[in-house]
Amino acid sequence: MTVTRSGDTVSYTGRRRWPDRGSGAGAAVRVRLGARVAPTPAETWLTSRWGLHTRVAGRTIWVPNEHGPWPLRAAELLDLDSTLVGACGIDLAGAEPLRPLWSPGVATTFGWPSRVSVPGGVRHR
Repeated sequence: MTVTRSGDTVSYTGRRRWPDRGSGAGAAVRVRLGARVAPTPAETWLTSRWGLHTRVAGRTIWVPNEHGPWPLRAAELLDLDSTLVGACGIDLAGAEPLRPLWSPGVATTFGWPSRVSVPGGVRHR
């Protein structure tokens, strides 16, 4: 992923590299930054990740993290060209779209990773 900023405009471009780099799946997003906003309860929930899942050596691990609330700003969506979500087989149909938001980031402390146990020996792809 590449991020560039010019004044109040931020652009993101990225390409999927795994598992099928040749799929051409990628995204290009450009937003114009607005004023700071107070998040709705749903936006607070969406930005309050207290851990992450990832794959290491063929196994799923969970890494806990701690951080304060994300400082959120309004964002006007200027351009969106994405095939990433569709390449994962996810349909984005929904009753109400979420408003675009942007954040400069937040300091995060990560804990020790732990392996996720899969009930019944089911394997993830």
